[in-house]
Amino acid sequence: MQVPPAGRGPAAAGRRRRGAERLALGYIGLVLGLALVQGLAPQRNGLLALTQVLAPQLFWPLLLLAPLGWKSGPGLRLGLGAGGVVYVLLFAPHWIAPPAPAPPVGVVDVMAWNVYRDGRQMTGVRHVLATSPAALVALPEAPADVASGDAATAQRYPYQLVAAQIVLLSRYPIAPGTTPPGLADLQQAGRLVWGRIAVGLGAPLTVVAVHLQRADFVRDAQGRWVGFDATQRDRQIAQVRALIAPLLQAPAPLLLLGDFNLTEREPAYQDLAGSLQDAYPRSGAGLGNTWQPDLPFGQAVPVLRIDYIWSNAALRPLGTGTDCTRRGSDHCILFGRLALP
Repeated sequence: MQVPPAGRGPAAAGRRRRGAERLALGYIGLVLGLALVQGLAPQRNGLLALTQVLAPQLFWPLLLLAPLGWKSGPGLRLGLGAGGVVYVLLFAPHWIAPPAPAPPVGVVDVMAWNVYRDGRQMTGVRHVLATSPAALVALPEAPADVASGDAATAQRYPYQLVAAQIVLLSRYPIAPGTTPPGLADLQQAGRLVWGRIAVGLGAPLTVVAVHLQRADFVRDAQGRWVGFDATQRDRQIAQVRALIAPLLQAPAPLLLLGDFNLTEREPAYQDLAGSLQDAYPRSGAGLGNTWQPDLPFGQAVPVLRIDYIWSNAALRPLGTGTDCTRRGSDHCILFGRLALP
């Protein structure tokens, strides 16, 4: 009788399968444990804060484990089922029926898009601007001459507010806002512009456009990654809240949009969200992710929602969506339609 070589045969295969099952159960336990910790004690900085940012993606390997669970015992199948239920409860996409078409009077279309380009590569951006219905456009990382450097764009958007890190374009006249001295860091850093826009429908629309600093990946003296630090970004969020706090006391419509480098799973999201409406959960469908990593063959796979359209109660979100066609930027276009009072 021929003896199977060491490491082969039914017994060895069984040991490998059981080992794989234990590893899979360990990973499922880790992911579910992280979800529990994130819910009970969300973190602002450190490794656990980074796991909050990437929480949905940590569940994706469970799909790869599904074939193993099909052939394994009830323990792994139960673990995979629990992981699926938790994922749906925490990260299910929004499924909202598109609203009925709104009348043209009392509606404003807006767009936010981190174009992530330099001044030599603006042809695609200007093509989008030429075909977009948006009356207000926030363009983080756009060059200052995005409109003035092109006659067609300048004619379509004759009014603009320009900062080093963001440009706000408008079809309506803009009266620039004055930032209080104690809150001028963002404006001095070129990460905020704001003003009041006369849309011809009663009270002017106050618009605040921002491009917040992303959280830092902290390294030690040897260059090794040692943590996730959102301190500076969270400080900027506090400044945005301080700026809009008195504006929220007024009945006039308020719009806040741009690239916040913030996911809804981080504590700073709640710092920002007070008294504001996040347009996508109210009027969008799907996940609403707006940032996508560079993948081979130009594939568009957005994984994080970090660009937002916010408003006060005086504006009603009618519809929100994304366009993730690859145009050189790693951000999708975020567009929305809001009803004015």
